[in-house]
Amino acid sequence: MIFSSHRFGNLTRHADVIVYMNDSRLIEVGTHNQLLTKGGEYARLWTLQAQPFL
Repeated sequence: MIFSSHRFGNLTRHADVIVYMNDSRLIEVGTHNQLLTKGGEYARLWTLQAQPFL
């Protein structure tokens, strides 16, 4: 199953693979934990959206 979303929620934590794209370009690929550990653009945006709930 493929999901496309601009919101980071519980779904991202359970996805087998996350493909982060920007302007039709592949930026990062990995699991939620891998991408957070990497500290790239996905991690930055996830942190921005999660901040009010942490």
